[in-house]
Amino acid sequence: MGASRHVTPSHVIRKQRIKNAVYGLLGGASYCSGLTWIRNSMGTAPSLRILIYYKINAVPGNTLSTTPRLFACQMRFLKEHYTVITPAQLLNIMTNGGTLPSKAVLLTFDDGYQDVYENAYPILKEMGFKAFIFPATDYIGSTKAFPHDEGLPMRNQALNWTHLRTMQDVFTVGSHTKSHRVLTTLPLHVAQEELFNSKAVLEDQLGSAVQFFCYPKGGAGQFSQSLEDMVRAAGYIGSFVTLTGPNALKHVRSGKWLRRYHVEPFGKFMFARLLDGSCDAIGLKDTHWGGSAKRSFNRLLGTATR
Repeated sequence: MGASRHVTPSHVIRKQRIKNAVYGLLGGASYCSGLTWIRNSMGTAPSLRILIYYKINAVPGNTLSTTPRLFACQMRFLKEHYTVITPAQLLNIMTNGGTLPSKAVLLTFDDGYQDVYENAYPILKEMGFKAFIFPATDYIGSTKAFPHDEGLPMRNQALNWTHLRTMQDVFTVGSHTKSHRVLTTLPLHVAQEELFNSKAVLEDQLGSAVQFFCYPKGGAGQFSQSLEDMVRAAGYIGSFVTLTGPNALKHVRSGKWLRRYHVEPFGKFMFARLLDGSCDAIGLKDTHWGGSAKRSFNRLLGTATR
């Protein structure tokens, strides 16, 4: 996820238009053909769809961004048609064998950008929603850019500790490591330090237990069982990745590698298709072939990930 060192707003806008077209083709075809209805009619077991947001701002050509207007529209849609569960409810399901409500959704925010405080926090508070936020501790209160933002012409400021403390009435804070480096690229002892130290810093600064971990990047090949063993040894109860798809109740109770959906800057129709499973075929990007195609696509458009 992110940008290269030479990305321009026009590159990002072009990429987003192509992505929206792909989602529209997959989701529209599944929905209009009746395949979505058939699949949902056959599968009645409860499941959880977890959404990922990053930046909430209206800066043209910014990466990983949803505008405040679209975000508010998406939250209103959730309020009217879905049940947004809280982090506390998730914890209860995992530790006490609770169950999922119908059409359950969970909200998560990765990296910890200041515009989440400025633009998402008031909307979530108004809607009465709770969510997770996963900041990387080395960036909290820092002016340095995330590696995936270094090629952008606009500034994307991280949250500071005051922001995080203020938002604790809405957000449950989890760890996203210290440095946001992909853990599978690090020696195990360094990965262990990232897991343990970030948790300790968050708990010391915020005065509350940190029980959930979100793998940086979190795609195929960017987490492993040995790392998950470390996650549990550090005291985390659950972990999140970025593989696409719903989470069956049994998977939710395990708390391991919970799947999530990237939320694009969608209007109501396509946001509905993301939630009803019409776009689930986009999960092909998580396969070996799909990952190679995605990297080639980003190189071609000049938006390759660091």
